[in-house]
Amino acid sequence: MVKPVSPNIINQLQRINHLRWLFVGVFVLVTRFSLESSDWFSVLALPVGAAIFVLLVFEWLHHHLAHSNGKYFGQHAITILLFGQVVLDIGFITFGIGATGGSYSLLPLVYVLYFGALESFFSPFAFLAFNALAILSYIGILFVQAWGWLPPSPPIGLQFSNKPYYEFMLLVLVLNVVLAMLRSRKNNQQRWKIEFDNAFLTNLNLLSRTAIDDINDKMAFIGLADKIKTLLEADNIYLTHWDEDSERVISLAADSTIHEFYMKLPPTPRYENTFTRSVKQAGRLVLAENVFCSPYISPRVAGHFSARSVLAAPLFGKPENRFMGAL
Repeated sequence: MVKPVSPNIINQLQRINHLRWLFVGVFVLVTRFSLESSDWFSVLALPVGAAIFVLLVFEWLHHHLAHSNGKYFGQHAITILLFGQVVLDIGFITFGIGATGGSYSLLPLVYVLYFGALESFFSPFAFLAFNALAILSYIGILFVQAWGWLPPSPPIGLQFSNKPYYEFMLLVLVLNVVLAMLRSRKNNQQRWKIEFDNAFLTNLNLLSRTAIDDINDKMAFIGLADKIKTLLEADNIYLTHWDEDSERVISLAADSTIHEFYMKLPPTPRYENTFTRSVKQAGRLVLAENVFCSPYISPRVAGHFSARSVLAAPLFGKPENRFMGAL
C-alpha cells in the first residue's frame, strides 16, 4: 500500500513553485536591463521559455498530487520531487548568473531571496546542503568563465555589460528586506502559536490531574475553576451544580478571585431563568453578548455579576450522560 502524501508536502511543493515564478520575473527584469543587445526578446526567449515549461510541469504535478492524494506517488517519490525542484532552481539561477555577466551579474542576490524563503521548508541539514551546492555552483561558473571554457559571445547574441545598475541592485535589496520582514513575521506567528499550544496543553494536563487527583476535595473545585480560567483566558469562571430532585441550581465554585462573593449569593428561585437551566434545555453551549438582553438569564440574576458577555457550557457525567451542571 502506498502511504498517502501529506497535504503539507503538497502545499510545500506549491509554495516552492511560486518562488520559481517570482525568480523568473526578477530574471527577466535584471537580464533585460543588464545586457546590451539589439534584440533582447530573442535573448530571453530560450531561458525564460525553458523555465516556464518546467514551471508548468510542476504545476501539473502539484495539481495531480492535490487531487489524487498521492495515490500514484509514494512518500519517497514526493521527497525526491521536492529536493529535485530545489536542485533545478539552483542550476537555473547559476545559468542566469553565467548568462548575465558572471561576476558582474546581479542575480547572485536572488540566492539570498530564494534561500531566505526556502528556510522554512527544509531541515537545517538539508538547508545547509543546498546552500553549499549554491556556493559551489556560483564559484564554479565564475572559474569556468575566468578560464575561458565558455565562449565570450554565445550564439544567441548576448553582449555582457560591466555597467553597474544601481537601481536594480536597490530593487533586489528592497525585495530582500520585504521578504526578511515577512519571514520574521511568519516566524513570530509560528513561535507564538507553538507557545500558545504548549501552554494550552500544559494547563489542560494540570486541569486533568486536578479533576482526577482531588475529585473528593471541595477546595479542588476552586483550583479547577482557576485552571479553567487560565486555560480559556477568561475573566471569571463559575461552576454550578444541578440538583435533579429539587430542580435547583446550586453554586458549586468560582475562581479564587470571586469565589467567596459567589458562594454568598442567594439561591435562584425555580421560576427564574439562569444559564444553567438554559444549557440544560438547549443541551449545548449558549452565548449571551449582553446578559441584560438575553433569553438565557433573567435580568435580576444577571445584575449580581459584573460580566456583560457570558459563554455557558453544559457539564454531563455518568451514568447515561446525566446533566450535572454548567460552566
